[in-house]
Order: sequence, then structure tokens, then C-alpha cells
Amino acid sequence: MVAALSGWLYVRNAREFGDALGIKPHTETAWAESKPTPLSELWARLPRVWDTYWGAFGWGNINFPDWVSTVHTNLARLAVVGLLLAAVDFARGRRFPWDWLRSAGLGIVVTLLLAVAVTLVALLRWNQIVDAPWGRLMFPAASAISVLLVAGWRGLCLGLWRWLRRYVPTAPARAAALLPLIFVVGMALAAPFTLIRPAYARPPLLSATEAAALQPQLNSRAGDVARLVSARTEPTTASAGEPFTVTLCWEPLARTDPPLTQFVQVVGQNDRLVSAGRRSYPGLGAYPTSGWKIGQVFCDPVTVSVPANEVRADQPELFQIEVGFFRRDTGDRMPMQDSAGKAITGFIDQVKIRPLTPYVAHPSQTADATFGGQIRLLGYDLPASARPGATVPLGLYWQTAESPAADYQVFIHLLDAAGQPVAQFDGPPRGGAYPTSVWDAGESVPDTHPLALPATLAPGAYSLRIGLYRLDGGERLPATGADAVDGGVVRLPLEVRAP
Repeated sequence: MVAALSGWLYVRNAREFGDALGIKPHTETAWAESKPTPLSELWARLPRVWDTYWGAFGWGNINFPDWVSTVHTNLARLAVVGLLLAAVDFARGRRFPWDWLRSAGLGIVVTLLLAVAVTLVALLRWNQIVDAPWGRLMFPAASAISVLLVAGWRGLCLGLWRWLRRYVPTAPARAAALLPLIFVVGMALAAPFTLIRPAYARPPLLSATEAAALQPQLNSRAGDVARLVSARTEPTTASAGEPFTVTLCWEPLARTDPPLTQFVQVVGQNDRLVSAGRRSYPGLGAYPTSGWKIGQVFCDPVTVSVPANEVRADQPELFQIEVGFFRRDTGDRMPMQDSAGKAITGFIDQVKIRPLTPYVAHPSQTADATFGGQIRLLGYDLPASARPGATVPLGLYWQTAESPAADYQVFIHLLDAAGQPVAQFDGPPRGGAYPTSVWDAGESVPDTHPLALPATLAPGAYSLRIGLYRLDGGERLPATGADAVDGGVVRLPLEVRAP
């Protein structure tokens, strides 16, 4: 029977891959394990196998709610108890109405258990080779599992009825045995309507009033295809690996054939792509541009995350979120334009990503100065001396007393013995990658600035004057504290030696 039904598949595998079981092609995929996974690690995958056995749709991303999985697990536990009770009754030679176990015979029960065990061992062995904790791989034993579950539920009700038969008629006991089966079948029948259909439903179209109420209101265009009415990110702060949602609200302007692909990605400094995010047709593929209703605004929530390996281990970072459309066949993007037709980037928002380990400052030199009552200078790293023409790395360690009210610039002036400036550096903290307006209260931030010394600088004693100011108005933040001098700055000593 096996040869008649599936023999052709093994023959094909042998011809195509030189491997009748088709294992070799899987070992060359991205989900293959570089070395066999230890059995101790495989046990941690079994809960995922169990949950997806009862229901996993799409690419394993659409699942039953947690409470349904909990009910399935508890029903299985009750079935195990029922099988044990039935086994005890069988061993003692008891007979009761609808005694399934005695009529079936021990050989059939052992055969069913063996089928489950062999399939489970095969699944574990397979997961040593590839990362595939999917319940569908237990489907070859689905018949045996189902019969054992039903038998266990019947055995449990029979065992309880043995104690309660003076008070409970046989009919209700039989009906109680059907309740777990009714639940399982009910979940299966409900899944297409409660899980699958909502997951693949087209996004709802908004009325003109609803579209006008969207915040924030934008007015940029992706070519002549769509107008971006609104875009928002929730939450705007997340931990590395934690998902956040970018909701894009588009007004279709034209249909395209073939459909365009929408992208949402996260970009770091120097246009470094840190997360490809999502590339799909709008509405998770359910609302392609070829089937748009012109002029009908819709909102498309897209879930994105930044991998932990793309974030500095102990420092938060601010990333840009970029959106747009491109042609999948050529890779060409639709140009983004503002309302006046001027070319713009596709950056629509920012997201702050926290590291997995909070940063703790360890300056080599401590300081005591607070600027504007908002930002405190905890300390600094500065070499005791330098030579003319060298670049001095100045490490500053900030801590916020409260969330800063604006984006501030750091100024560093090199003064000679007479107090005259001979070199300077101005710039935002962390090179603009992490502006002060996104700093949280109580947060510590390391900040390094290079100061280039003139090659003609005479040897002698110098000092660095450090402070903060607003870029828009130029006003400095007043400094207070033991190290605040000269009307609100901090002075640090530096000796310049002869080359």
C-alpha cells in the first residue's frame, strides 16, 4: 500500500536529488542546522509543535489564541488520565457499557501508541537536521492521536461514571465524552472565519470624514500612484528585537499592472539598512495596486522590528523609517514627492531602539555641571597631553535630569593661556544619530567628539571650554555646579607638547 501510494515520490527524489528521502536538499537551505541540535534543546521546541498541530495557517504566522492552546493542552492531559484509568480497569478485568478499550484489544492500543512514538522520534531526528518545529509533521500519526484522544476522554468519563453511576445515568456520561470532541471540531470549523479570513481581509476603506481626521496629516506622493495621507509609528520607542507598528494611510491615484510592491524598512546612519522590514503588496498582499479603488483612502498597519545584532550592545539609537513602492521585476522605486512636486526622501518617521542591556557610564574623570537644569555632565575622557596637528578624542558622559526640551548642540573651544580661542568643534551629540530631544529622563548617554589641533599650535598649557546651545536660536544653556565657570561652561585642562 505504501509503495502504491507514495513510491513514485521516493523514485523521483532519487532521480532529482540522488536521495530517495529528499533530506539532502533541505540540508542546503537557510533553515538547515550547521551541526545536529542536541536533544536537550529539541525539547524546548515541542510546545511549538503541539500548538501548531492544532492550527497554524499562512506561513505559521496565524495561530489560535493562547486560551485555545491552553484548552487543547488540558484536554490532552485529561485524555491521558482517561487512558490510564481505562488501563487500570482493563487490568482488573472490569467491564462497563461502551468499554472501548476491552473491545479494541491491547494490541490495537499498543499499535496506536507505537505509531505516535515512531512519528515523534522521526520529528525529533528531523529537527536535529533542520529547524522545523511544525505540528503538521505529526500528521502521519493524526489518526492514531485522534483515536487515542477520544478513547482517553471516553475512558475518563467511564471512570468517573463508575463512581457516580448511582447519581448519573449512562446517557449523560456518554454525552460528556463528546464535549472535548465538539470543542476540537468547533475550533476547526471556526478557524476559516475567525482566523484565516480576518488575516487576509482587505483593509477597510475610510470615508472622507475619517480620512480628514487622520493624524498626523501628510501630503506626499509615491509617483503618480498614491498619496500618503498619514503615517504614524506605535510605539516610537522599542527594545531590540521588539516589534512596532508603522501604519500607512494611502489614497490610491492610479492602478498599476503588474502590481507594485510596498516596502517599509528601517535605516540607520549613512543610509545603512538595519531592517528590511516588509516587502509585500499593501494589506499584507490582500490589496494590490492593480485592484485599488481610486480615491478611497485606506490604512495599512505593518509590523517591523530591528534585530538585536543591528543595535549597539549598550547604547540606544535612533533610526529612520523609510516607505515607498517599487517594481519587483526591475527594482525601480516610485519617486517620492511633496505636494509641490519637489523630490523628497521616503523617510516618514523615527523610532528609538533601546539596547538589551541598559548603558552605565564609566568616565575616567568625573565632573559636576548641569546645563539648563536638564542635562548633567557626569564626566569625561581626555588625554592629559597632545601634539600639534593631532586629533584629540574627547569623550563626554551626559545624564538627563529630565527629558530635554529641544535638540542641543555641543560646542568645544580650545583656549590658550590668554583665554583666546585657537580651535573649536560644534556638533550634535553622537554625530546627530541620537539627538537630545529623544533622550529619556534619567538616561545616560556617551558622546565622543574629535577636536583637530592646528599644526602650528605652540606648546603650552591650554584648556577646553565645553557647553550646550540651541541650534535654532544660538542661546546657550546656563550651567550650574562645582565645575561650571565663565558664565555657564566647563573648562578642562589640556597640555600641548612640542612635536
